[in-house]
Amino acid sequence: MKELVSLAKEQEHESYMLKWAGENDAKEYLAEEEELRRHSLAFRNSEGRRIRELDEEERMKDIMRGAENEELNAACQRDVQQYKEACAARDRASLVLRGKEDFRKRLESEYERQMQNQEEHESHLLDIQAWQDVNDYVKECKGRK
Repeated sequence: MKELVSLAKEQEHESYMLKWAGENDAKEYLAEEEELRRHSLAFRNSEGRRIRELDEEERMKDIMRGAENEELNAACQRDVQQYKEACAARDRASLVLRGKEDFRKRLESEYERQMQNQEEHESHLLDIQAWQDVNDYVKECKGRK
C-alpha cells in the first residue's frame, strides 16, 4: 500500500511536472509567437514607411515634372508672343515700305504725266507755229503773184 501511495504520488508528481512543462512550453510558444508578431509588425511598419517614402518621392517627382512643364509652357507662350510681335513689326515695316514704294511710283507717274503734258504742249506749240508759218508762207506766196 505504501508502494501504491508512493506510486500514486510519483504519478501525481510526474503529472504535475508534465503539466508544468506543458504550461512552460505554452508560455514559450506564446512568447515566440508574440516575438514573431512584434517582428511582423515592425517589418510591416518599416515596409509601410518605405512605401510611403517611395510614394512621397514619386509625388515630389510629379510636382517637379509639373513645374518643369509649366516653365516650358510659359517659355513657349513667351516665344509665341515674341513671334507674334516680330510678325506684327515685320508687317508694319512691310506696309510702310509698300506705302513709300506706292508714293514713289505715284510721284514717278505724276512726273511722267507732267513730262508728257509738257511734250504735248511743246508739240502743240510747234504745230501751231508750223501752221502759222504755213499760213504766212501761203500769204507771202499769194502776195508775190
